[in-house]
Amino acid sequence: VSSSQAEVAAVDGITNIISLMEAFKEHQSVQSEACLALIALCAKSSTNKAMVLEEGGIEGIFSAYLSFGSSKAYEGVGLMTKVRACSALISLALDPACKTEMKSSGIIEKFNSILQEDEKIPHELRSLIERLLILTSDEEGDDWLLEFKDGASEDETVVCILAHLRMITNKDDDHHVDTSSLMQNSLRAIRKFSSSRAVQESACKVLACLYSSNQRQTGAEQSYIDVLEAVEVSLREHQNCHTVVAAASSVISNMCTTCITPADEEPSQILSDTFYTIILEVVNAMELCIDDITAAEQTSGALWALCNAKPSLVVSLGTINPGKSNTINVLIDAMKKFPSSIELHRNAIGVMHSFFIQSENIIKDERSIACVVNVSSVLSKFMKESEGEVATIGTALQILKVLADERGHDAKIALSENDEIIAAIVSCMFSYPDSLVIQGTACDIIRTLAVNNLKRSQICHQGGTTRIIDSLRRMKTDSYFVYKGFMALENL
Repeated sequence: VSSSQAEVAAVDGITNIISLMEAFKEHQSVQSEACLALIALCAKSSTNKAMVLEEGGIEGIFSAYLSFGSSKAYEGVGLMTKVRACSALISLALDPACKTEMKSSGIIEKFNSILQEDEKIPHELRSLIERLLILTSDEEGDDWLLEFKDGASEDETVVCILAHLRMITNKDDDHHVDTSSLMQNSLRAIRKFSSSRAVQESACKVLACLYSSNQRQTGAEQSYIDVLEAVEVSLREHQNCHTVVAAASSVISNMCTTCITPADEEPSQILSDTFYTIILEVVNAMELCIDDITAAEQTSGALWALCNAKPSLVVSLGTINPGKSNTINVLIDAMKKFPSSIELHRNAIGVMHSFFIQSENIIKDERSIACVVNVSSVLSKFMKESEGEVATIGTALQILKVLADERGHDAKIALSENDEIIAAIVSCMFSYPDSLVIQGTACDIIRTLAVNNLKRSQICHQGGTTRIIDSLRRMKTDSYFVYKGFMALENL
């Protein structure tokens, strides 16, 4: 709401306008200008719309529409008054309480009769009346957005998109949804109202729903590019708005999961460039909205889905926000803020796995000892506190194994000095005795971190040796694990 809207309302401007409309019912210019003023005062202002409703303004606006009933009703000021009155009612109809009042007072029914009985209504006015009737209808059809794509206001566009969203999420198996039209109209809305958070959030939610099921088509690459470019704009223009960021990120995650896989043909250079650009926007938005759990979960999910769809994207993760603020640190901060979010940890650990294992040339900052220690700490905490997350814990252990084996002697020493790691590993071996991945990877890490007699003694004291021996009994027929277990015991 603009400051001028609030100021006018604060000095009883709306009350006075409605009073003047009542006092000068037969004065056409007063009615016309009053309707125009109410349109301006109520735009995007639920407070002012409520005030118009409370002061009886809806009935006054309808009276203004009817005020010029002569043969000149559709000429000059007469037509302008009707157009402005109808536009004012359309703006108010976007408010549920105002919509209810229009229907209960019989105004909508009267407009229905006017539309059916008067064949002389000019096209411009007829279109406005039809728009009002659709907005106040209880029926939500597949063609709502098609009705509003030309000339629709921001508020009307939001209403239509939300109607489509309800239709998609509540549809039954027999209800046909024209996904192509929905997608194109959602993209059109995103482009037309790029500065509107409500439009961006609603349109992205529609796209996310559409891509929650497989929308793969032959030659669909251009449609992927169109959607990703639109979503990129949403992220860039509204990177501080956690609801828009969450909705936009869910589009990326769903598209990559259902439509794009590493097994696909090598994407075009344009699509590859789009991937690299959008992953930058996702991380920037994640950092700015890191205090919101939904945004953190959705942005981390988008990162993980992008890395799955195109593994080479992990190279770019090391170049985002170079220095103190980088991708891995952002993920670590999110994991620390929301330790109980399993979804966030799954996503973040998946991204870290890609980052540390699949990429060989990562910038030096990411290889720093501080980074290694921070990663190991959040992974250890997750492994100790999460129950039933066998696959994700196995992935976390694989990351620790790489950090211990492939980041040099200093990294190995830093990890060996972190007592949380061994405690977490021993705990996992106890909790998941039948998981070959967990038992084998845990043995590898124990063998690597047993760097001196003091550390060997600590590992034994924390139960590491007992757990290895117990696993050897359980998996004595698996030669691969037996080898790993013997190697760990040998170093202990």
